[in-house]
Amino acid sequence: MEAFKKEMLTELRKMTTENSGLADSLKFLNGIVEENDKLMYGISKQLRVIQDENSKLKKENAELRSAVSNLEVRVRSIEQYSRKQNIEIDGIPETQREDIYAVLNDVGKAIGVELKKEKVVAAHRVPTFNKKRTPPIVVRFTSYDEKDEWINGFKRVRPLMANKINSNFNSSTRVFVNEHLSPENKRLLSKTKEAAREKNYKYVWSRDGRIFVRRSEGEKCKRIDLSSDLEKLITAGGARGTIAGGARGSIARGARGSIAGGARGTIAGGAGGTIAGGARGTIAGGAGGTIAGGAIGTIAGGAGGTIAGGARGTKAGGAGGTIAGGVELQHLRL
Repeated sequence: MEAFKKEMLTELRKMTTENSGLADSLKFLNGIVEENDKLMYGISKQLRVIQDENSKLKKENAELRSAVSNLEVRVRSIEQYSRKQNIEIDGIPETQREDIYAVLNDVGKAIGVELKKEKVVAAHRVPTFNKKRTPPIVVRFTSYDEKDEWINGFKRVRPLMANKINSNFNSSTRVFVNEHLSPENKRLLSKTKEAAREKNYKYVWSRDGRIFVRRSEGEKCKRIDLSSDLEKLITAGGARGTIAGGARGSIARGARGSIAGGARGTIAGGAGGTIAGGARGTIAGGAGGTIAGGAIGTIAGGAGGTIAGGARGTKAGGAGGTIAGGVELQHLRL
């Protein structure tokens, strides 16, 4: 019996020593938790500063984009204004030693307009970037009304074929008489035609350098000032869709999405997610998770779990299980 008592006392002394070691471990882990709390506070503070700066930058960026768009429209308007009395005749075959005024006279007869040389300031062919394309003829008149008369004459007889101007020209070549657009307006008109084809807009035209589209006869026309306007046109089959998957979608997945999955998402799954799944998640599943499932989790299911289901659990279900399940569990609650 005495031998049994000595063995039990020896075992109890060992358990006491182990409990003392575990208490020291808990103090150490509590110190880590406090350090993580301080780190979390610092990260949260920095995050708020970054979010404020991000909001300011977004606002400034939107203002700058708007200013650039306005300047783009103004520059294009100025470029176009210098061409307001010009027409561009495209599709006339080029011949050697051609007489431009003789060609204009033939075009005028074909569209029912008399050529008045005194009304012509200049007339010449303009080279193009496409070497395979016949250079068009640009004519500058003394007045806007004279230019308008030629364009309206062409509209009355179109389609105009080259052989109606000169019997020696190819009958399959179409001729166009349009207002003389600036290079930027030509590019925008080309993009608009492409977008119109994609979305079944029937009419695309320009008037005084301004570009318009209309889906069908009787519908209200839309003016296209910038390439960005084509995005609304492209989603005209869903102008709303532009809202749901664009402007608002920009809210759900963009502006707001920048909140849910970006700025705020930065909170849920990014910078702030750094809070939920990062910095704080560092608490829940990272550094702090180091608390729940890491450092502390090391307490609950790791080092401390080693306490609950490990060293302690070993004691709880082992020799000192009764004591470990009492003394150590009290330590765990602390």
